[in-house]
Amino acid sequence: MSQNDIANAKIIDRIDSSETEICSDIVRKTKELKEDNVTTRNLVRQKSEKVVKYAEKQLDRQEKTDKMIEDEANEIEKDLEKIFTQEADMIEKDLEDQYKMEADDIEKEINS
Repeated sequence: MSQNDIANAKIIDRIDSSETEICSDIVRKTKELKEDNVTTRNLVRQKSEKVVKYAEKQLDRQEKTDKMIEDEANEIEKDLEKIFTQEADMIEKDLEDQYKMEADDIEKEINS
């Protein structure tokens, strides 16, 4: 065996050794990346669920607020209708009283 054959054998052994290490590193890194991706997906899923729950709570609060405002508006509308009816009744009564007084005055003048 010549010096060249020995050198070539050493180079080939070194290449084979390096290739084994590189393949091992690639397999290890691929596994780590998969694990990291699973962890990241789980974290994103958890955060998404929290955001959805928060949005649902906000929507529920908004719906309750809208209902409360609508109920108060309905109550105010009923109160205003009641006040308008009372005012109209009072005005009508005042007019009737005034007409009766004028009618009584006219009747008194006719009978005198």
